[in-house]
Amino acid sequence: MRCDPRMSVLVVLTALAVLAVAAPTPAAQAADLPTVDSLLAQTEAKVKDVRDLVADVKMTASVPGVEKPVTVVGTLKQLPAQGMFRLEGNTRKAAEGDPEPVLRSIKIVLKGNLMYQEFAAADKETSSVIKMDFAEIAKIQRDYADVPDFKINAPPNPDFVHFIKDRKARGYTMNVTSVKDGLATVEATPPGDNPREIREIAVIDLKDGLPRTLQAFTNGQQVEIMELSNLRTNTGLKETEFDYVPPPDFKVMDVANFFRGMAEAARKRAEERKQEEADKEKGQP
Repeated sequence: MRCDPRMSVLVVLTALAVLAVAAPTPAAQAADLPTVDSLLAQTEAKVKDVRDLVADVKMTASVPGVEKPVTVVGTLKQLPAQGMFRLEGNTRKAAEGDPEPVLRSIKIVLKGNLMYQEFAAADKETSSVIKMDFAEIAKIQRDYADVPDFKINAPPNPDFVHFIKDRKARGYTMNVTSVKDGLATVEATPPGDNPREIREIAVIDLKDGLPRTLQAFTNGQQVEIMELSNLRTNTGLKETEFDYVPPPDFKVMDVANFFRGMAEAARKRAEERKQEEADKEKGQP
C-alpha cells in the first residue's frame, strides 16, 4: 500500500474528494515549442531575485460532506527560500440563491516540518485541523521500511515561485504544451505509475516567470483549480506571519497517526501471508 501525504495546493488527498472533471491525457512535447530546460532557464532568470510572493487567490475543489464544489477566495503568501507558505480565504456561494456554504473558511500554513490545514465550518463541532509533521512521517517511513506493501511518498513544498525547477528536481516528466500571448502551459507528471500521484497543469506568465493558474489531477479526476492574480513580490514578509496555532475548540487530526495505523495494518498482513506460506510448505509431502 502506498500512502501519499503530498498535497497540491489546497488539500491532502485524505481530506478531499474529487471534482467530476476528467483529467486530460498527458500531452507530448511539440517540436515547435520551447523545451522544458529553455523555459526553466527563462523563468528562473525572472524569479531569481524574488524573496517573497503575495497574491490574491481563487480556488475551487470538492470537500467531503459538501454537495457542491467549494470556492475559496483569499490570499496566498510564500517565502520560497525558507520553504514557508500560507494560504487562507473564505468560501463563496457557487451561485446566487444557493444556501450559505457549510464550510466557511480554509487556512493552510507550512513552516518548517509542520503543515496545518484548517477547515472552519458553520458548526464549530465539525470544524477541524489536519496536522502533518513531515519529520514524523519520514520517521514512520524508516520504521516500516521492511514492510513490502507500505510506502509514503515524500511530500513536496507548494512552491509557486520555482514551479518548474521544483518539479523537475523531483523527477517529474515535464512538457510544454503551448505558448500563446506570453503564457506558457506546462504539464508536470510525477514519476511512477501510481494513479493517486498528483499531476499538475500550470499556466506561467513569461513576463515574470510566475504561475497564473494551476490545475491538479489525481486518479484521473481534477481535485483543484487555482487562479492567482494581483501578484506582488518582495513585499517584506516576515517569518512570524507563518506562525500557526490550532484553535482550541477545533478537532485536530494528526496524519502521522493515520499513516502509522496503516503501516501497522500492512505489516500485520505481510506477517499473515508469510505464515500462510510457511504453513503450506509444512503441509507439502
